[in-house]
Amino acid sequence: MTISKSEVQTPLVSVIIPNFNNELYLVECLESVIAQSYKGIEIIVVDDGSTDSSIEVLDKYHSNIRLIRSSHKGASAARNIGIEQSKGQFIAFMDSDDIWIIDKIEKQILVLLNNDADLVYCGYKEIGLASRTVLPNTRFRGDCSEFFKKFPGISFVACGAILIRKSILKKSGLFDVKFKGAAEDWDFLRRVCQHGRVEFSNEVLFYYRRHSNSITGRSLWEYYKGNRMAVLNMLEEDLQITSFERRKIWFKLHWMFFKSFLDKGQVAKAAFMILRILGPITRGQSGSFLRY
Repeated sequence: MTISKSEVQTPLVSVIIPNFNNELYLVECLESVIAQSYKGIEIIVVDDGSTDSSIEVLDKYHSNIRLIRSSHKGASAARNIGIEQSKGQFIAFMDSDDIWIIDKIEKQILVLLNNDADLVYCGYKEIGLASRTVLPNTRFRGDCSEFFKKFPGISFVACGAILIRKSILKKSGLFDVKFKGAAEDWDFLRRVCQHGRVEFSNEVLFYYRRHSNSITGRSLWEYYKGNRMAVLNMLEEDLQITSFERRKIWFKLHWMFFKSFLDKGQVAKAAFMILRILGPITRGQSGSFLRY
């Protein structure tokens, strides 16, 4: 039986917003969450040791949000703090420089409940330094665990696009705090998808801002290091992956970055990718070799 909008009993959704020095965008971000048509929401902002005027901005919203202040530990740690303090049955993530469409949560909760899903994601539009619209790929629904083996380093969804059941995190675990901005969402979603069923709302429901100070402004080399760590985590944890599959996954990851470095004219780093393809699967000079 399909649940209609009027029949939703507004289970509590905890919105987790990590913030670090995003004073310029906080008002737009918070106002878009406060204005949501779905009213069963608690807003948890974890300020990750901001040194700008973020706290002054956040203090003005003291009646609408729960503010948790932390020393600077990175977005993964901030999200984990928010999750641990949350009371909702469902959790939505939002970066403090993004903007939600007014009925984002309302539409996602209906999709999730009507399809008995554990994770629902949506389309988004990039604003700021980039301008494009990204809609869900209809192949990625149901059991998506194999996606991460087929497409190492490629995420099918932005973290701000998802709504998840909090209970699934007891199986998947939280964000890995070793990640510092690159591939932390890929690693997290890989583990969630091992245990949960995925659905999507096939429309744009939030604006994903790209600017010079955002995570998306990191260098390609930082992206490579983060994605290498995420892929190695998968290879070390999933003992069902065969030796041939491991080498294939390793090749795909480094071939993708080989082409990216070459496109940017970074020939030395592109050549390094070829050496990594031909060499052993390892975390690097200080890391241990992965045995297979």
